[in-house]
Amino acid sequence: MDFQTTNADLNAGWRRFRGWEGRFAKAANGVVGGKNSDDFVFLAKWSQIGSIDELDNQDIDSSVEEKIAFMRSYLTRVALESRHFDDDVQSILKFQSRVAAARSLGFWFWQSDVSKFGAGTSPIFQGDQTSIFTDAEEHIDFADVYAILPFDCVAVRNPLEKWTTERVSKLVARMIWDLGFDGIEASLTPHVTGDILWLSVLSDDRGIE
Repeated sequence: MDFQTTNADLNAGWRRFRGWEGRFAKAANGVVGGKNSDDFVFLAKWSQIGSIDELDNQDIDSSVEEKIAFMRSYLTRVALESRHFDDDVQSILKFQSRVAAARSLGFWFWQSDVSKFGAGTSPIFQGDQTSIFTDAEEHIDFADVYAILPFDCVAVRNPLEKWTTERVSKLVARMIWDLGFDGIEASLTPHVTGDILWLSVLSDDRGIE
């Protein structure tokens, strides 16, 4: 059994990332002026979720740069524990696109007060907000996200199903477990508005007071 990815697998995974990087930037160039606001979801910042169709070229340029930097940082952490890095890269990146993101579970992470946080551990990504899309919360390592971007606010867009008390509890439990597995003790306070779940995150050393 393979317990760690090989150099060849690492190289294949990063080649796949570079291919995605080019496609991602190219897709963004054709978004402005689109008729469907879902076309903008993969580029929207958390504050733009409710007015996605108002994004302009300046918004998009900064979103592309930040998203590429975040995904490179995130995959760098994934590579540390991956057994099949190329497969992992493919499964993660396939949701970070214009078409797939609109139909996927979307997470936006940000800091309510940058002065209380500062940058995370990554020398590549130094922003104060980001997004990531997936088909299930189990496929996101929230502790890795937290290491790159220490966050105390999360918005989750769910076009797949309605938010119910049970569904919210399942997601909250998963996030608390994932963060706790890496030694980040946190409590999450949820509330739902339409198809968006808003989460306030409080940990011992960071977060909303």
